[in-house]
Amino acid sequence: MPEITKSVKFDNIAREWRCKWADDNDKAALSAAQAALDDVLADLSSVEGVGSVQRVVCGGCLDFKVVTKLSAAAFGDWEKAKFAPEEEFLSKLKGIKGISNVETQTYTLEEVKMNKKDIKKAQEKKEKEAAEKAKDAPKAPEDPAKKLKKVLKEGGKRGVEIEGAADMGGLQFFCTSVDEPEGDVELLTKCVEAMNAKSDPSEEERKGGSGHIGKMVFSAGAEHLAVLAYVPEEKQAALSCEAWLEKVLSQQPGYQVLTKAKDVSTGIIPTNADKGIFPLKIREGLILEDDGDDDDECVFGDDALDTSLGQTLDRTAGQIGALETFHIWSSYCVWLKPLSCSHPVWVAPSLAAAKWSLCLRRAWRAWGRVRGGMLPTAMSPSQQGYAAESLEPDLESRSDQTGEPALEESEEAGRNKHLQKAGSQFMHPDDSLHRHWYETTVRLRGMFYIFFSLAVVMALALGFTAETFFFIMAAPRDDGLSVGIVCGILLTPISLLLTAIYVDECIDMGLDAADKPSFGLFRAAVTASLRGIGQVHTDRVERLLVLTLELVPIIVAIVEFATSSHKVYWYKDVGRGYCLGGLVWALCVCFSYIICHIHVGHVPWRDALMSELYHNMGPIGRFKRAHGTDSHSMLFDKPNHWGRSCCYACLGLCIEIGVVILFLFFHRLYAICIGELLATLLWAMALRSYAPRLLGKAFWFTLIFFIALTSSLLVGTVQSAVPNPSRLEPLVWGPVSAGFNDTLDTSLPLSFETSDLSPSPSYPICRTSWGADEGLNILHLSILAFASSFGFEDDVREGLGEMLNGTFPDWELLEVEHWSTTGRWIVVAIPSRNVRIISVRGTSSLRDAYANLQIYSSIVVLQFMGILTPVLSLMPQGVIQRVASGGISKSLRKSFRVEAGLSAAAHRHKEEARKAGQVLIMTGHSLGGALVGAVSTEVNVQGVGFSPPGLLFQKYQWDLDVSRLTKAFTVIQPTNDVVPQVDQQRGLIEWLPCKENALTCHRLTHTACLLWAQCGDSRARDWRATCSRWFGIQDLNMPQSNEDSL
Repeated sequence: MPEITKSVKFDNIAREWRCKWADDNDKAALSAAQAALDDVLADLSSVEGVGSVQRVVCGGCLDFKVVTKLSAAAFGDWEKAKFAPEEEFLSKLKGIKGISNVETQTYTLEEVKMNKKDIKKAQEKKEKEAAEKAKDAPKAPEDPAKKLKKVLKEGGKRGVEIEGAADMGGLQFFCTSVDEPEGDVELLTKCVEAMNAKSDPSEEERKGGSGHIGKMVFSAGAEHLAVLAYVPEEKQAALSCEAWLEKVLSQQPGYQVLTKAKDVSTGIIPTNADKGIFPLKIREGLILEDDGDDDDECVFGDDALDTSLGQTLDRTAGQIGALETFHIWSSYCVWLKPLSCSHPVWVAPSLAAAKWSLCLRRAWRAWGRVRGGMLPTAMSPSQQGYAAESLEPDLESRSDQTGEPALEESEEAGRNKHLQKAGSQFMHPDDSLHRHWYETTVRLRGMFYIFFSLAVVMALALGFTAETFFFIMAAPRDDGLSVGIVCGILLTPISLLLTAIYVDECIDMGLDAADKPSFGLFRAAVTASLRGIGQVHTDRVERLLVLTLELVPIIVAIVEFATSSHKVYWYKDVGRGYCLGGLVWALCVCFSYIICHIHVGHVPWRDALMSELYHNMGPIGRFKRAHGTDSHSMLFDKPNHWGRSCCYACLGLCIEIGVVILFLFFHRLYAICIGELLATLLWAMALRSYAPRLLGKAFWFTLIFFIALTSSLLVGTVQSAVPNPSRLEPLVWGPVSAGFNDTLDTSLPLSFETSDLSPSPSYPICRTSWGADEGLNILHLSILAFASSFGFEDDVREGLGEMLNGTFPDWELLEVEHWSTTGRWIVVAIPSRNVRIISVRGTSSLRDAYANLQIYSSIVVLQFMGILTPVLSLMPQGVIQRVASGGISKSLRKSFRVEAGLSAAAHRHKEEARKAGQVLIMTGHSLGGALVGAVSTEVNVQGVGFSPPGLLFQKYQWDLDVSRLTKAFTVIQPTNDVVPQVDQQRGLIEWLPCKENALTCHRLTHTACLLWAQCGDSRARDWRATCSRWFGIQDLNMPQSNEDSL
């Protein structure tokens, strides 16, 4: 965005025309100025880039202004054009009597009004700044008496809370913080005295009462953190007050012990901004000490708390059993103890909740025994597998920089000891799923994302490979060898090999995502690969994996929502964006794994390290570090098969050179196909020799799938081709043709027309015409589309004469393209109807089939994958159009574009038709129909396609304007025809019900007969020879009177 200064930016520039008008003669000057503006307003509004045109009239200062706002990018072009129509407008103003001071001015013009959301943010920002200023303002010193009263009140209330917690749970020591002393040691001492004061039961509001509880109290101030340790006399033998305080303060540098005594000791930790020591920041860390492995523990008081809780539970162990007692203890110390440590009022409810959970657990287990559920089984934790992972001793290994493990017993290991004393049991599968609930969500999302990406990449890669292969076959042999052909021959086996690698490794990743532990293989492979760079551990890789899994889909969903043009169906945009983000994440994961797997696979010691890390991997989401030893380094010198790998690679390259020679002298499909497959196999063996574990069975599946795919596509396309043109009979016989009324063995009428007496309304397309008044109807266009399938020019002329004589006697054949041209066309003019028609042939030869597949292979494979996975429904339309554009293959075939010759002919004939007073129309069948859709959109003429494949996803393939295609193109689509179901159609679509097989429904002869049976023929042509194969008199939409007369 251009800017004048750092804070003044602009996107728009305005040009102002102004003048003064005289307020006399009934404001005649103002009326004349407005008339002058009306004369140039259309030209002014049509200037490229105009954002608005505003008129300003002031009755006080008698100003008349016209302000035209343009974008900054477009203003330069308007300035070069001398701001037209400025000169014309200003000259008119100067010629008006009463107009004076005609001037111009240029300035920037921006809309700066805030929306409601921005207004709210600005107001909140202003209020926040005002609050900060008020906060920073020096406060008046508070009255010491009032301050002391607040301190005593807080201490008294806190003492009652601690006393209640001690009565319920046997609390002996406790750590807490208070706010009112604000770091003043003297006030903190008064506060603790209020906590320890004897409580008077007769008072309405009880205070104090916790003098028998040892406590450490913290108070944060601006300059330091004040700490006071209190130990009652009866507990001084068990705990030294001075040592307790010294232990806590020693965790931070620069501490000071102020007073020492057996009952009360005080100290401070000064603020040190250079070392990051701030009272509020370090206070919680001192209350809840974290040793890096266990859950948060209370300083000193935890041991006493656990001991007192253990004594309480021991009293009930004889009644409820040791195992159940352990579950109360473990539940409390894992989930409720951190809350109790910082907030003593929660101690009693925490214990009550634990006891209630025990009762519910016992009832549920009893009900399970009654129903014959799973009973405890004597089995060691090591025999119970991953589902019993939580029952095994968890000796977490923490490595130093040398990689030596240091075993520390965790809190979970301590709980397991209690459990093993009580007796082991089998973990129910439901318990395993619930315990590792996050990993379950990762497994579900990981499988969906990865197999979604597998479908997308496989479809795009195989489609690209097929496109490149058929591009080689569709290239004209006479054009010789080109850079595009050589690159296509080399890219085909390379892309096929890369696709096979991705499919094989992506399947491994999908299975790894579904396995327990989830993504264990990925974490092990990445860690083993990066271990050669530095000390990278599995927990770091796991954190990065989880972070990207959670963030990438959310970010893409937000971007998709923000960039959406309409917000009505915002939930669809968000859901599609989230799935697209998962696709991006899966692609990154799979490509990262492939790279790391190749890097690991060719070095034996890394491969062994990966295996060891995998078998030591824990559940995802717990960030437990798995370790491998350095004992594998001795495998470093194991020889690799570099020589064999290079040999296979060179042989594959020699095969590719042979394929190039075959293309020059022996242009045969099977020979080139065999050569490409051999090169693919040899390069796969070279890669297998380099990384033995890289390619698996999925490689062969991909190879076979590609062969089956290309073969089926080719066979299906060739089957849909028209018959041999030398044996082609006319589609219809004109009234003066030799074959007219020559068919006697049929019940069909010679001709009929539909009317209001017909059994059903005819198709809407029957009443549509193209061209000038009384132009051509859909039957005429089907006849002309069929005419392009005849052989050489004499055959075309003879066929047109048989079909048009007697209906359009003045027809002229203007141009006939050579039969071997892909998308061959003919041009016919009918002067009496003021129309000129370009008819484009459909698939008629093997080379046409190659061209068909060259264009549509990618989208066909995408649609096939869309049957198995939601590829097309989840990917945005723009993304599909981009990936189906065939960027690389499109650049390869710049010299051979199927539509290039047809486009040039259409431009030429449009100009000739305009000079002759004629309208140009284009029509075609199958591939010809698709070419008609693309070229008619480019040339901006009307086009009609019979059974064409779609063009929506070919937007960038053929540089289409989809909005213009929708207006200019008409599609005739039989329901059972599979060719129009390729891609998606745009334009006016006429559906024709077809009950025959797919190949018959695709034939233009059958489609024309479908139209004749429902529309009739006002030109009285003989359709019986063609249509009697599929239709009887009962299938015709004949008026009742005509049918009765037969």
